[in-house]
Amino acid sequence: MVKKLDKIYKKKLKKKFRLFNFTKLEHKDRIYVNGVQRTWWILRKEDKDNQLTEKTFIKVLKIFMPEYKDSIFAQKKLPGSKFHMISPDYRIELNDATSYNSKTKDVEKIKGIIFEYDGDKHFQSAMQMHADKRKMKEITRLGYRRIRIPFYYQLTEELSKFIFNGLMFHYTGKTFYHPDKWKKAVKEIYIHPVYGTKLTDKDLSEDFPIIGSPGMHKTEYVPSAFNAKGLRAFVKDLYWKSKRSYKNLNQHPDAEFPEASRQQIIKTLELYIKDTNEGKGGKPDELILPSKNHSKYGKNLNNIYHKVKSSFKKRHLTKVFYAREKYDDVFPELYY
Repeated sequence: MVKKLDKIYKKKLKKKFRLFNFTKLEHKDRIYVNGVQRTWWILRKEDKDNQLTEKTFIKVLKIFMPEYKDSIFAQKKLPGSKFHMISPDYRIELNDATSYNSKTKDVEKIKGIIFEYDGDKHFQSAMQMHADKRKMKEITRLGYRRIRIPFYYQLTEELSKFIFNGLMFHYTGKTFYHPDKWKKAVKEIYIHPVYGTKLTDKDLSEDFPIIGSPGMHKTEYVPSAFNAKGLRAFVKDLYWKSKRSYKNLNQHPDAEFPEASRQQIIKTLELYIKDTNEGKGGKPDELILPSKNHSKYGKNLNNIYHKVKSSFKKRHLTKVFYAREKYDDVFPELYY
C-alpha cells in the first residue's frame, strides 16, 4: 500500500515539476563508452525552442536592436559575393558603423554586421573550418564584420552584455545592451526550468537560477572531440579582449569575455568529468578534456581548466543552473 501511494505521489510531483528528472541512470556495472549519464535536468522535444539557438536568436536581435527589427536579413545571399553559398544566418545593415582593425590598430567604416550561430561542426570539421576561413575573407572584403555565437552560449546577463556591448562596440562602434532588453529577451525565449511555464518578472527576482549555464550539458561534442583549430578557437574565445579605445564612452563596454561565463563553462566540464568517471569511463579527464599531447591548445585548455576550477567563485556559479547537478537542497521532496 505504501509503495502504491509513493508511486501516486511521485506521479503528481512529476507533473508539477515537469522538467525535472526523478531518477538518474547509474551504469556502474557497464563499460562506459557509448554514452554519458543522464542529466538531472531535461528539456522535452517540444521545449527545445526555449533555449538560445540559431532559430531563437532572431527574437533576441529584434529585442536588443528594435530599430533594425524590420531589416534583419535571415539566410539571404550576401550582396556582391562571388560565392553563391554565402548566406549568413543574420545580416543587419548599419548606418555610420566602424570596426576596429587589429592589424592597423585603427577603425574603418563598414556596411553592417553579421551574426552566425556556430554549431559543433565549426569546432570539429576541417572542411567546415576551411569554409569559414574563406567566408570571413569574403565578408570582410564586402565591408561587413561577423560575430560568432558558439553553440555553448546561453543568454546570461554577462554574455548578453558581452555580445551587445563588447563585441558590438568592437565590430561596429555601437552598443545596444540594456537590462530591460535582457529581461525581455530572457522571458521571450526561456521557460521556467522546473515548472515549464512562461517566465515572469517575479521569476527573474527569485534566488533560484532560471537560465541554464553556458557550456556543455548533454552533447557528446565536448572539447576532447574538437580538432586542433577548434580547440584554438575555444581557448581564444575564453580570453578574448577588445583593444579598441573606448575613451569616448562613459564606461568600459564589457569588451572582454566575462569571468563569470568562463567559470560557468568550466563548471559544466567539471560536472561532465565527474559523471564519466563515476560511470567508469577511465581516468577522470580523458573523455571530456583533450590530451595534453593533442596540441598546444590541448595543453592550454587542461591548464585553464585546473586554474579556473581552483578559483571558482560562488557568486558566479549560483546565477545559473547545471543540467548535471542535483538540487536536492532546493527540492528535497524529489530525493527521498
